[in-house]
Amino acid sequence: RIRLLWAATRVLSMNARDSGAPGRADVTGARPCLATNGTAANGNTGLHGASENHYAGVMRNRDCTASSAAGAQASPLHKQQGGAEDAAATVAASARAHLEAGAKVAIKAACVWLNTCVNTIRADSKVLRASRFNAPALTALIFFFILIMQVIVMRRTALMHGRASLALAPPDDAEPQAVLFRRGAQSEADAWRIIDPAAILRRDRECATALLTEHNVPVLLLRAMTQEQRSKLCEELELRTLYIPDPHNKTQVVATSPGILFAHVDFGLGNRLRALSSLVALASGSSRVLVVIWERNAHLNASFYELFHRDNDLVVLEQFDAPPWPWCPEHNAPDDNCRHITAINLIFRENPRRVHPSKLYIGNSVERNLYIKTAYFVNSGFALTTKPSVPQAPVNVWLRRLMLAPRIQRIALARIPEDISERLGVHVRSLTIEQERASEHELAINSDSAAGDGGEVSTFVQQQTLEAESEYGKMNLALTNSWRNRTGVDAFVAQMRAEGELQKFYVASDSSESVRRLSELFPGRIAAQARGSCGRPRDAPCVALALVDLLALSQTKRLLGSHYSSFSEVAARLGSGDMLLAGRDFTSSAVTAQTCPRFAFLFSRRCPRIPSP
Repeated sequence: RIRLLWAATRVLSMNARDSGAPGRADVTGARPCLATNGTAANGNTGLHGASENHYAGVMRNRDCTASSAAGAQASPLHKQQGGAEDAAATVAASARAHLEAGAKVAIKAACVWLNTCVNTIRADSKVLRASRFNAPALTALIFFFILIMQVIVMRRTALMHGRASLALAPPDDAEPQAVLFRRGAQSEADAWRIIDPAAILRRDRECATALLTEHNVPVLLLRAMTQEQRSKLCEELELRTLYIPDPHNKTQVVATSPGILFAHVDFGLGNRLRALSSLVALASGSSRVLVVIWERNAHLNASFYELFHRDNDLVVLEQFDAPPWPWCPEHNAPDDNCRHITAINLIFRENPRRVHPSKLYIGNSVERNLYIKTAYFVNSGFALTTKPSVPQAPVNVWLRRLMLAPRIQRIALARIPEDISERLGVHVRSLTIEQERASEHELAINSDSAAGDGGEVSTFVQQQTLEAESEYGKMNLALTNSWRNRTGVDAFVAQMRAEGELQKFYVASDSSESVRRLSELFPGRIAAQARGSCGRPRDAPCVALALVDLLALSQTKRLLGSHYSSFSEVAARLGSGDMLLAGRDFTSSAVTAQTCPRFAFLFSRRCPRIPSP
């Protein structure tokens, strides 16, 4: 019955996805449509017989839908007459209606079976008295199981057909964009004028033309590049271009573009490094050329080359003024090259209908250009693993090879203790998003020598809360703040004491108050950077010190990090991967007492209290 429910739900989802488009199938193997859906041909009207026959009818009509639509589309008679499209649409709509009817009947039969099971269990009082579950709990478990099955089906559909929800068409009320590029509208010799009318050298013109016409790069991305960046991109593409035999003329070869991956990373330092490392693994594994988009914004007001060395073999764009998402849809796009690129945006603020980053998986396809905007780890067939505890994973190896800027290297040599390899690293992430932005506002008020009273700061925090909800989403914001409340100083004290009285620590935190408290609790055993007056936490001087903290934590013998923090995760990826997380692997007794009995209502006994370390 579960198989029946899964199949019927999947058929409905596939039918809804394919609505309005002709099916694709081999018409030579088409089978005639059934007159009825799931009819019991052998006369068996029982629940089991009806369910099995409904399942068979659903699967047969699924094939029938694709075959009928494709047959109507490929029929020579309809191709000659003017009503080909109408005939194909009529046949496809009729078959789709039969398919929906069969699937709905199948789901109804499965629901009847589940309802019968629940009623039977409720009627058997002896079983209920002998069981440790009560009737409401058992009913809740059954419906929870149904929910899990539905989520699995939805997730499977999202993984198989994710592009339908990733590359969204622009809304109906969106303003039409000016046409940027149409193939055939101008000769290839003049195509470079669309990109850079000021190009003087012949090689620059040839490079711009090749990127536009041969490698199918959208115009907006090409305009964001300098001549030097375009030249470097052309050199990389030329080195990786594949030459394969022409299927139409075996004496000739055809040049095939290796493809380009545009990695647009966002949010803070930890988020960007984590996302970038996963996209580097995808680009190198699929032989695509990598182009990094690293913009300054409120999350990180520091350029890429203020933090990392220019000898890193990367093409980095530090400004990309794109229209609102989706700026490059596949349908009705102002640029024909948008048909040759898969654009994915995982930022909730810009794409509320995104696929959740944890459910996105990119396989081993090397057929198209990719544009991915993300602040999260992108799982692909080339990442091998998402865990930071595997030092030799491609993602972690690339992070350790990333060269720092000379200024960052000098700061690291001066501030990282010589005995760092003997210390334990501690990363305390305690400020909520609103508290962090309020502290930045107070710094701005003090730097401008203005009178910043509590009322002004309170109003600012309220405004920032509304902005944060629209940026992260209300649920994601609440989840992030919940974990930061659980990873304050109190969550680390017991674990640090358990390490012994002689153990020394290196502490990195988003709050100077946390460092001060730990220094008082463990006198003479705490090493930390003196931040001084570096300015706002997200500006380049403070981000440089944060990068030094990241490097120092990675060199400690073991890390005590904060759960749900990308900074702790990247520190583990840079180091040995040996890490325990506050809130997950250890916590304070107060947090344990609050979180333990949350789901105890499902059982007759309360869940056991987990002792703190």
